[in-house]
Amino acid sequence: MKNLKESCRTLGCAQQGNSAVVILIVVALVAAGVLGFMAGKNKVPGAMGDVQPPSSGEGFFKSGDMASVGQPNPVVARVDSNDIKRQEVIDLINAMPPQMRQVSPEQLYPMALEQAIGNRLADSKAALSCLESDPEVQKQLWQAKQQIIRSNFIGKTVSARVTEESIKAEYDNYVENFPAIEEVRVAHILVDDEKVAKDLIKKLDNGANFADLAKENSKDGSAERGGELGFFAKNEVVPEFAEAAFATEIGTYAKQPVKSEFGYHIVRVDEKRIRPPSAYDRIKPFIKQELERKELQAMLDEWKSGSDIERFDIDGNPMETAEVSQTQDESGEGVAVTEPEAGDVESAEPTAGDDASASSDAAASADADVSVEDTSADSDQDASSSAE
Repeated sequence: MKNLKESCRTLGCAQQGNSAVVILIVVALVAAGVLGFMAGKNKVPGAMGDVQPPSSGEGFFKSGDMASVGQPNPVVARVDSNDIKRQEVIDLINAMPPQMRQVSPEQLYPMALEQAIGNRLADSKAALSCLESDPEVQKQLWQAKQQIIRSNFIGKTVSARVTEESIKAEYDNYVENFPAIEEVRVAHILVDDEKVAKDLIKKLDNGANFADLAKENSKDGSAERGGELGFFAKNEVVPEFAEAAFATEIGTYAKQPVKSEFGYHIVRVDEKRIRPPSAYDRIKPFIKQELERKELQAMLDEWKSGSDIERFDIDGNPMETAEVSQTQDESGEGVAVTEPEAGDVESAEPTAGDDASASSDAAASADADVSVEDTSADSDQDASSSAE
């Protein structure tokens, strides 16, 4: 079903051990990160928010389990008298794809622990295979080593070229060019029947509390928040809902139900404003990532211009300059990542014009049944995402 954001738019030996197998497992994970970075698809190393050992009774540990918390790196498993330390499990979690690490540490820990145990078992078995001297293994280890060195060198070099000053300058440009977008902060009650909606409006006329009626009657996920949807712009919700919301005076509710494909809405408007740009700390990671992508491409262009490079086709024949240029354009090589236009919230950031309360509303309402189709996973404007 569409969500009230879009239809409120259309409604709105790295592991301990000596075996080559375990080393190759870790090397493969790192190598995957190298290729992703070179393709400009992964965040720069260190930007992912790696899992860290908890400092109090939280995270991997149950509240009050201070005995475990007090140990900096305790033993978490033992395989044939060989200890597995907590950091080894944390390293496995940090090597997981970003989407997997969205799951809570409490859920990831058992999976990572079993993986660590499996790795240790494979380690002991592989130690008997003498694979360390196998030519194919030696070749793969050498290739992986080159990739790891390349990844670290590029990551550190690119990061050094993106300064705090350059990020702030880009942010200033974003703020200066941020467009004037009208927003309203709305609450609603959604029901299936027009008569029920009109009866609820009569109750409001007689002094009933809007939030209480929403909790008792609204059929979507906003009910638990008293119908609160947060802020959204006119083009981020279905036309019927937008027309009613922007026509209603602040602090009042529409006297007639608003019909949409989801049912009948009773619309209350709490606030109107011009959408503010996102705070610097919130958008900084996105600006930094974009600048690093551009610096990476600029750096590669500099290296190429300072080197004597000859290119040949698959048959070993020299490639013409025009042919090379066309190949680069088609592959994306040599083409800098287009920077989102300043103020282009859809492509520049996941949230803009947000405040603490609206952000919390948005997170709480991710499961709303009347959600609007989400055309941009990274464009949750306060209320629009709360309308999901």
